[in-house]
Amino acid sequence: MLGGCGPSVYTANMANVSAKPPSFLVAAKIPSALYIVLDPALVRDEYSPKSERRKLTLNIKQFRQFVSRDLKGVMAQHFEKVEVVGPEYTFPAGQHVVANVKVDQLELKDQAVTGDVTVVSTRLFMTWSFAIRPSDAQDYLFSFAGVSASTNTSNGADDFVRQLVEDAITGLLQKWGEGDVSSKLRAWAKP
Repeated sequence: MLGGCGPSVYTANMANVSAKPPSFLVAAKIPSALYIVLDPALVRDEYSPKSERRKLTLNIKQFRQFVSRDLKGVMAQHFEKVEVVGPEYTFPAGQHVVANVKVDQLELKDQAVTGDVTVVSTRLFMTWSFAIRPSDAQDYLFSFAGVSASTNTSNGADDFVRQLVEDAITGLLQKWGEGDVSSKLRAWAKP
């Protein structure tokens, strides 16, 4: 758990975060390349959410690794090839799939837990979205928007962020499976 008496500043570096989200069993990968667009205007590399009540600040560095490492790794289970590209990237001719990622907000929220004693717990929340479309479509085949959170206990700042990343990817994969997105993309990619 983060915190103590008086103002505290903690730093988490995504390079030190080793998230282990669940993985799908995939019988056959989608026979297409996936290009994940990492737009610096939509996903910042540094965030500094604050908890006013507990006087905490959590500086998160290299956050774009959430996209370039974690989301890429998860999507590599589903596609023959996955690349993370910038918004100015010129896509190749032919069939491929494009994904967009957006982080709306990273924030710390305090919650009072009442029992024999009232304890204030702080959790890290992320509001974000991920959408995917075939190259020949104007609209998204799959669009996810969600709020992910850490648990209310951690072993330091990096662990706080690890929990958030695992929850984010778990939520995404749950909706991915419910929407049968892999089957739809496999059917689209057939010659």
